[in-house]
Amino acid sequence: VRMTNKALPQMTFAAQTTYGVQFGFGVPIVTFRKKKGELRFGMAGKMLWRGGGYQYPSFSQLMTANLSAITGTMTTVGVGYGADIGTQVIYHFTKKFSLMGGFASTDMGNTAFSIASEPVKSNSTVGIAGKYTTGDMNATLSYDYAHIFDYADFRNKNHLGLELKFPLLSLYGGMNQIYLCYGAGINLGVFRLMYVSYTEELATLPGMDGERRNMVHFSMHLNL
Repeated sequence: VRMTNKALPQMTFAAQTTYGVQFGFGVPIVTFRKKKGELRFGMAGKMLWRGGGYQYPSFSQLMTANLSAITGTMTTVGVGYGADIGTQVIYHFTKKFSLMGGFASTDMGNTAFSIASEPVKSNSTVGIAGKYTTGDMNATLSYDYAHIFDYADFRNKNHLGLELKFPLLSLYGGMNQIYLCYGAGINLGVFRLMYVSYTEELATLPGMDGERRNMVHFSMHLNL
């Protein structure tokens, strides 16, 4: 629940759940001379279920705290289908240093649902990264420019990140839009745990209404 404008209260009520399955593949389509690198292409399809969404209660609903009227239309679940494509080029200058570049378009044409839930909007991103390996440490510096075709301030489309990866520990730092972000991860073989803190701009212009967010991610990684 988020409320703005104390003089004339306006509230956004958000309660949304999305889950689904996705299948994808990637293949090398061009291999450079002396196996210095390759050009890769990949694509994926997804089937998603989404329930809920965003509601904008009226002034009378706010005054009477009529939550049942607000949440009553947010219990239906709809299904949506989407597709992603991407391409990546990687070149190994030395055994220790590699340079990568790529382009990806996710949820092409927007992934819409069979009910009034908000669609997953299409996002096209281009990025570049350099990776340096020495001893037991991998250092990766990356930059990407997201939402290429969306009308927005270019500063809200920038992302810069640095990862220092050790056998058991990974450290992260960078910029999300114009805000500092940081985090750490633990790799226990099959199990991986990561924590990150970042700020998301909620207004049109950067620096107006940044909201600090924290995320914990747990995953299992199986080599089959």
